[in-house]
Amino acid sequence: NAIPAIRVGRRLGIPVVYYISPKLWAWRQGRAEFIRQNVRRLISILPFEVEFYRRFNMEIDYVGNPLVDLVDYPALSRIEPVAGRIGILPGSRKKEIHSLMPVFAEAARILLQRLPHLSFVCPRAPNISEEELRALWPADIPLSFIQPENRWAAMRKCEVLLAASGTVTLESAVAGVPTIICYKLSPLTYAVGKLLVKVPFMGLPNLIAGKEIFPELLQDACSAGSLAAKALAWLDPQGNDAPLLRVREELDAFVAAVHEGFG
Repeated sequence: NAIPAIRVGRRLGIPVVYYISPKLWAWRQGRAEFIRQNVRRLISILPFEVEFYRRFNMEIDYVGNPLVDLVDYPALSRIEPVAGRIGILPGSRKKEIHSLMPVFAEAARILLQRLPHLSFVCPRAPNISEEELRALWPADIPLSFIQPENRWAAMRKCEVLLAASGTVTLESAVAGVPTIICYKLSPLTYAVGKLLVKVPFMGLPNLIAGKEIFPELLQDACSAGSLAAKALAWLDPQGNDAPLLRVREELDAFVAAVHEGFG
């Protein structure tokens, strides 16, 4: 919590510069006045925050997202996706993993009934062991695990990713991989969140782009059946439709904007 440090700085007459500006745009807009009075300048890593904070007459600079500097996109873009490979990204917090991993597993079972050639890989988060993840995944559905340091190439090799909402969805967008965003909270937390959250999207790529690049399945919509149906619409389209190609084209434009427009 940065608030105590900000108060100390103000009392001591030390100018406060806040790096990675707080996410007041999401739900704590009432704190904007406190930030305006006590913080000299905000430093943002999300471009859409600039307009929000300037509405409160705050000084803010967008300096680019450090995630962009971690990716050698030209090298990554040369990696072709493996046909039928699905990436499983259940998050890095144990609560969300326990909530989402069984849903992803059941969706995988449904997908295999329609498309038996599919394979599943899980680039695990550094703080989560393979054993923890395997305990939440049925033994009869093959799942390969990828070490955290190899996650960028592993994601790029997937046709589709099933991912928990969070930073990983921005990673998948920068990697140029079509992703279905999922999230589930306790009913009470979700009910309170609906009253407080002030943004049109949950996923960072959608928020940055100002439109839905990745579909979002939240709370009751985050079911195995809905997830499998979304994935099948991409993997097994009808007629001459090419939805994955369209999403990848949108991601190319997204990555170009990140690098050229505000990266």
